[in-house]
Order: sequence, then C-alpha cells, then structure tokens
Amino acid sequence: MELGIDETRPLRLDGTTKKIAESFGVAFEGEKVKVIANDSLKVIAENLVENAVKYRKKDVRVEVRKEGKFGVLKVSDRGSRVQE
Repeated sequence: MELGIDETRPLRLDGTTKKIAESFGVAFEGEKVKVIANDSLKVIAENLVENAVKYRKKDVRVEVRKEGKFGVLKVSDRGSRVQE
C-alpha cells in the first residue's frame, strides 16, 4: 500500500501545519479547520514549507483558513521567483 492513500480520516489542518511551521521556525497564522485527508497531507505540507525555507530570502509564512466548505493552506515567502 502506498503512503496512506486509502486511509482518509478527519484531520485538523491547522494543527498539522502549525507543528510543521514551528519545526521550521516560520510564522503560522490560522483558524480551526477540519478536513478529510490522508497522511499525504502532512508530506505535502512539509514539502511546501521546506521548499519555501530552502529558497527564501525572507518572511516565510504558513496560513490556514476556511473558504466555504474547503480548507486552504497557503505557504508564502519572498524568495526568488521561478524563471520561465
């Protein structure tokens, strides 16, 4: 079986991403957001934050909010942009 692909369950998006943000020493802002997801959510969030930290110039932020019935995870930084 792959990394929890079939094992969805209710997860606190804010709790998961806050722990990740803290482990990388970056700012977190969020509200309580429950989502139905699998363990891939944590891997995806870690990769987003890790890349932002790795290529940042400053100000990495992790944000979690509700938009209607969806949870939104936003990782932002002021790093260099990807060249086309």
